[in-house]
Amino acid sequence: KPLEDLTANKGETVPLEIELDKKPKEIKWYKNGQEIKPGDKEQPKKVSDTKYQLVVPDVDADGQFKVVAISDDDVPSDSGCKLTVKLPAKPGLKFVKPLEDLTANKGETVPLEIELDGKPKEVKWYKNGQEIKPGDKEQPKKVSDTKYQLVVPDFVKPLEDLTANKGETVPLEIELDGKPKEVKWYKNGQEIKPGDKEQPKKISDTKYQLVVPDVDADGQFKVVVTNEDDVPADSSCKLTVKLPAKPGLKFIKPLEDVTATKGETVPLEVELDGKPKEIKWEKDGKEVKPGDKEQPKKVSDTKYQLVIPDVDADGKFKVVATNDDDVPTDSSCKLTVKLPAEPKLTFLKPLKDTEVVEGQSAEFEVETNAEPKIVKWYKNGQEIKPTDVHFQIKKVENTKFKLVIPKADKNDAGTFKIVLENDSGPVDSSANLTVKTGAKNPPKITKGLEDTAVAKGDALIFEVKIDGDVDTIRWLKDGQ
Repeated sequence: KPLEDLTANKGETVPLEIELDKKPKEIKWYKNGQEIKPGDKEQPKKVSDTKYQLVVPDVDADGQFKVVAISDDDVPSDSGCKLTVKLPAKPGLKFVKPLEDLTANKGETVPLEIELDGKPKEVKWYKNGQEIKPGDKEQPKKVSDTKYQLVVPDFVKPLEDLTANKGETVPLEIELDGKPKEVKWYKNGQEIKPGDKEQPKKISDTKYQLVVPDVDADGQFKVVVTNEDDVPADSSCKLTVKLPAKPGLKFIKPLEDVTATKGETVPLEVELDGKPKEIKWEKDGKEVKPGDKEQPKKVSDTKYQLVIPDVDADGKFKVVATNDDDVPTDSSCKLTVKLPAEPKLTFLKPLKDTEVVEGQSAEFEVETNAEPKIVKWYKNGQEIKPTDVHFQIKKVENTKFKLVIPKADKNDAGTFKIVLENDSGPVDSSANLTVKTGAKNPPKITKGLEDTAVAKGDALIFEVKIDGDVDTIRWLKDGQ
């Protein structure tokens, strides 16, 4: 922990402290370059083997301090700091008479007054957090070395900003809380003189007008009134003159709702009855900017397009056309994007009638021009479920399908149908399966009877072996 710069109040006691990583052989303290000796005001103090302080009592002046720590190897290490001493602040002035909350009638002139216990170096007044400057309506006033006022004059009815159509006559009017000594009117900073177009007019002792005939341009107006004490007050306003607005442009051909197939390029087109000052396109409430996918295009001075390439989603579009007087007119439409229609399914290879011998495998196969979404097989009007183990339903390719009966029997004979379906609708193909009984193999004796000798009374067994299909066996003895 090295020494660190410190700031202290005059008269305080300040400890300067260091901490080392190991016990030093010797510690020396310095103030303003001079080593601190025993008996000096500053008091070195050992807190622990590695922590040391210099206690500076009753500080009264700035100073530079340094500490030198010497290791057992006589290697010095030092740290320095600056002590800054602050003088006690001089006590501030006190208000003998502070500001107080006031309530006044509209139009009254209100003096705000304070009194201090001494002469101030400077007095500043603020209104709503903003410093009051020379020329402001409020007027600071020095009554004596210790007494000050802020006079707040007011208008019962001040000037107000006005907007008028070109050619109109406009009266600017004020009303005061008392009869003024003088009233002066100004236009754009210049005092209005007799003979000027604008005509000052006294309505009563407290009400005054400036009549501005045939207004033709914007202007800043101000009135300055002075009371008998030559205290001024002023009020200002802005006169804005409107030119007759040019009607907005009209759409000869407005935007229309459009339906397009995904991937198509869609031009949105408008035609106006005049050349616009500006054209802006919007998509889903956001302005189309350069670099966006959508491309604004000027076809002619009155015809404009927004080209939308590779449409992929629905959207709401708007075009805003502005004329030379910045009067806007707009047109909107909705773009609906549909998926491409699927081709109608046709059979490139329909089902064919099939005839098999009982026990053989029977197969039905079809091929179509496009991949269907739904494939169903039927036998005699009943759907064949994929869970039926007697049949094997196979998808050979996206457009090829097969039904296999591994070992057909007489019960499998019947009408088979396949139904395929996509978004364009269903198609089907049917065929008959015939199962024939197989031809019998003629019997053939592969092992015949053999002569045999046995003892009288023993049992005799004759045995033959026959291949082929045997319907009937007959045994004969002595031709009978």
